[in-house]
Amino acid sequence: MKKSMKIATVSATVLLGLSILLYTTKPTQEKYEQWVMEKVASRSAGQDSLKSLGLALFGEQMIRKGTTASDYGVARIFHTEFQGRSIKAIGILGMVIPLGKPEQTG
Repeated sequence: MKKSMKIATVSATVLLGLSILLYTTKPTQEKYEQWVMEKVASRSAGQDSLKSLGLALFGEQMIRKGTTASDYGVARIFHTEFQGRSIKAIGILGMVIPLGKPEQTG
């Protein structure tokens, strides 16, 4: 086999393996929602106990209702509208990575 053919075969195999890895490790929407709840809960810790109670009771439902996910095969882009804020993140390699700071919604 020619050297260039071997290089092409190895490159294709590596690319296929990387694609499979990315596809199988992208976080689910449930994992993203848990991540948002953890972030919101940590930021509201020590605040109004009534607000904390509301978050504990209804936070998951509100986050789920306000979240959309776009699947791109090897990653997911999540967008959440929650408590007057817009949160965007990418899910890749089992991680959720915020895309900028939460923005105020109109």
